[in-house]
Amino acid sequence: MEGLPHKTCSLLALLAAVACGGGLDEGFYQPTMRPIREVINSQPDISFCPSTISVHEGVDAFATISLCRQSNNFHYEVVWWPSTTVTVTSLSGSATAGSDFISTPISVTFGNFDTEVPFSVTILNDSFIERNETFTLALSNGNTATVTIVDEDGSTGRPQPDVVTFT
Repeated sequence: MEGLPHKTCSLLALLAAVACGGGLDEGFYQPTMRPIREVINSQPDISFCPSTISVHEGVDAFATISLCRQSNNFHYEVVWWPSTTVTVTSLSGSATAGSDFISTPISVTFGNFDTEVPFSVTILNDSFIERNETFTLALSNGNTATVTIVDEDGSTGRPQPDVVTFT
């Protein structure tokens, strides 16, 4: 909170302490300010939530997934961090970039108080009968998510006759 006016720092400390179960008692400022400052200045963990999703192939299909950020430094959360932008990249698996999904780096921006931000990947429709296919979304910190595209074009097994007759 360096660089903020003292009254703003005091107000932020008060709001964070009350939200985390604290109160206005003796010693409020001293024990509370240090953890709040450390949480605010700490780097939160950013990950996919959830880390696996399924989406049906079709016209105007999108895989919508969220990025979440949280701090693992303390037993309580103070949800104020500087605005942060991360880039999500996609990696082909059994689903192929350009024919099954659009593979473009996606910038996701967290505002100061955001703990979860959704984004979408465009799923492309085709007329092929195929098995479910997967691709991976990745962050530079090593976190990944797996997206499964569920085929909507028919069975992947043996073709079945329309009429069966017995003699």
